[in-house]
Amino acid sequence: MTSELLGTLGSRRSTVERCGQTWESKPVDSSADAVYLAGLKFGNAPSMAEWLRQKAKETPEEDLAREALTDALEKVLDSRGKRPVHAPSTGSEDVSHLKELAARLADMQKELYEQRDALGSQREELIKREAEIKEQERFLEAERKRAAEAEEARRNYPMPAWLERGCDGTMNVAVVGNSGVGKSLLINKLRRLKPGASHWAPTGVKETTLSPTMYSFPGIERVRLWDLPGAGTSEFPQETYIREMGLRYFDSVLIVTAGRFTTTEVLLRSELENYKIPYFMVRTKIDLDVWNNQLDNQLEEEATLRNIRDEVFSHGVSKLYLVSSREPERYDMPKLLGDAFPGVREHLDASSFLFDAGPPQNSWDDSWSMPVLLSQTLAGIQGHWQDCMADVLYVIDGHEAHVTLEDGRSAVVPITEEDSKVWWCDQWYLELASVGKARETGELRWIPADISLKPLVWRWCG
Repeated sequence: MTSELLGTLGSRRSTVERCGQTWESKPVDSSADAVYLAGLKFGNAPSMAEWLRQKAKETPEEDLAREALTDALEKVLDSRGKRPVHAPSTGSEDVSHLKELAARLADMQKELYEQRDALGSQREELIKREAEIKEQERFLEAERKRAAEAEEARRNYPMPAWLERGCDGTMNVAVVGNSGVGKSLLINKLRRLKPGASHWAPTGVKETTLSPTMYSFPGIERVRLWDLPGAGTSEFPQETYIREMGLRYFDSVLIVTAGRFTTTEVLLRSELENYKIPYFMVRTKIDLDVWNNQLDNQLEEEATLRNIRDEVFSHGVSKLYLVSSREPERYDMPKLLGDAFPGVREHLDASSFLFDAGPPQNSWDDSWSMPVLLSQTLAGIQGHWQDCMADVLYVIDGHEAHVTLEDGRSAVVPITEEDSKVWWCDQWYLELASVGKARETGELRWIPADISLKPLVWRWCG
């Protein structure tokens, strides 16, 4: 038995030594895995941001919705106070207010005392003055009680230092949710930004929000959207989440998920209601749900949307927004734009196109900037991607792709179409089914025309 085992091991060792490779201490870099980049000329193309800016100039699009929203936000800021009405007031404001009320009451009492003899014969007027003073006394007492409650709220719910800087006179919208639900892309769409624009919030599947991150609205620094970590983790327990994140000082809160709302998120909603903080339950990636139900269950879009709403409403959620950041003009995104920023609707016509979702498209991927010019397959891959095997970034815009290597060098590659297929470097192709699968998994798999080549796998970044 021992000799048999030794013989087997010896045979295996000789096989390994025969088939193995020996490397020097400084091996030459292999390009075997980058064959799909062979032949591309890197270094002459502009950076990704500059390329996108150039593309935007070639096909200018006037965003009337952002213009209308910007005007409305400016009017809201001019007409509101320093902080939301539901936020704990500042101590100095309460002290000044109480002093003013006490002084007014003292003046009324003094005036009545001085005129009491003269009003002796005018009993009705005297009774009226005394009633006014008693009402002022009750009001002062109520304000003292409110100020005491506000003081307690300030002690129990202090404003976080990161929010306090430049907070007065600003509008702050919190976007709360766990990693991977699409918060960054949602923030970009709420700010009406296009890929490559300055102040674009980084997106990607590896993104994890560990600390609050602020993004200002284009052209209005006083309107700020905050990407906040999700509640219910060891770092941010649900019990202290509102306190730690300073949610009582926000104008509104968006609770974001890409699936069913968790118990933690439902509890958070209840706490927000208790403190009268405007909140909105937002379910992202609704286009994936529609696509999957069409593919798996042959359900039409309306049936899918109705089923999702019914399921969520059965758990007591009344304010629900179904959105797709890939198709921002559809579903509830326009409605969310009008509600997420408190006061905006008051400064816009009720029939404004800002609040109306566009008409249903023929398919889930018709929404990218050029639905008429692009095929369904090519329209479905517009956006940012990253190679799963190498640190290579791709931005597909129209019939071109911008490629950026790890060292910063870049190239622009044409994307061709033939026989209902989209081709990469004439060696890998996509079909509509491949794009549909990418919608579900976040991975885009290019099929090699030559079986000796490996498939290309890209990961969706936004």
